[in-house]
Amino acid sequence: MDDLSVIRLDAEADWEAVRGRLLALEAAADPDVYANWAFQRAVWRAQADGRPAYLAVQEDTSGWRGAAFFMAAKEKRGGLPVTVLRSLDFAVMKMAPSIARRGEAAAFAETLAAHRATLRRKTGASLVSLHKLAAPSAAPLVAALARQGVPHRVAPFNKSYQVALTDDFEAYWQTKARKSRYNIRRSARLLEEELGAPPSILRARGERSESKNFDDLWRRFKELRAQSWQMQTAVETDPRYAERLESFFTDAMNDWGRRGWLDLSLLVCGERVVAGQINAVTDGVQWVILLAYDQSLARLSPGRVLMWMQLEDGHARGDRAAVLGGASEEGKAFWANSIETTLTVEWSLGGLSGASWALRQRLKRRP
Repeated sequence: MDDLSVIRLDAEADWEAVRGRLLALEAAADPDVYANWAFQRAVWRAQADGRPAYLAVQEDTSGWRGAAFFMAAKEKRGGLPVTVLRSLDFAVMKMAPSIARRGEAAAFAETLAAHRATLRRKTGASLVSLHKLAAPSAAPLVAALARQGVPHRVAPFNKSYQVALTDDFEAYWQTKARKSRYNIRRSARLLEEELGAPPSILRARGERSESKNFDDLWRRFKELRAQSWQMQTAVETDPRYAERLESFFTDAMNDWGRRGWLDLSLLVCGERVVAGQINAVTDGVQWVILLAYDQSLARLSPGRVLMWMQLEDGHARGDRAAVLGGASEEGKAFWANSIETTLTVEWSLGGLSGASWALRQRLKRRP
């Protein structure tokens, strides 16, 4: 069937009610660190503040064929308030919100594009605004919107920096500027001179978050993260930010740990932690989630030393690639040997506000 149902998720009980069907859908889809029941619920718990999430699903005789997570937010468009459906975001994460069975992403995109009235009626929104969509995953949705004549807009969002690791890590390393390679190795030597011990990596990969080893590394990482200017600035803006971040990562890491995806690495000199990074690893791809380093040692670039040693260690473990994301572009551009532009895709759901937005888009495109 091609109908679209929209389920309102107001409380924990609502999330639990859809858990079984979503897990069955996930089992029939390609693994995704972000587009899954546990991660989306973790984001909702951390930042919903009583607001509902919405789950748009398409069903056939075999169960759910596709599902998309949304949350409604008030935004100003053209100087007017508009209710917008967005993906569930926390911190700087803006991820594509949909899951579909293998080979059926295009069919689910057609259903989403066709049922604008259903989305508007069930959520009260006039516009959908999705960010940070990889071009290949956005293509079926954009094609469906164009095919059905739905007013929409596609624009670059940011760049996603990626590292493709060849069979020979040294060959990858030699592609970097000689001076940069020298400076990173020099930073490692200076860390040893200042702290009295050479830098090395402590890594917990594929462990459950409840394990004693992981728990110890996580505690040390949080102590480092709490000192960062990013955390201090965020807490000044939102006094509950630290609590919300803790809630989010606890939920997300518990799930990643159960799946064997969880990866946490610390750069230490003796007993002192100088940098740390949380990752998720699926099918030989390392997804970089969060980096922290000792601010008092910033002049020695401990974050760069960690990335160098971590990529080499990951390569030895069989990693084929690392997805660094889009924030801190200058630093990530150094490591990347592949850069993809991620997209914003927006479309009108109709109604007065949706029609007004569509008209403004047409006027902007006029020569």
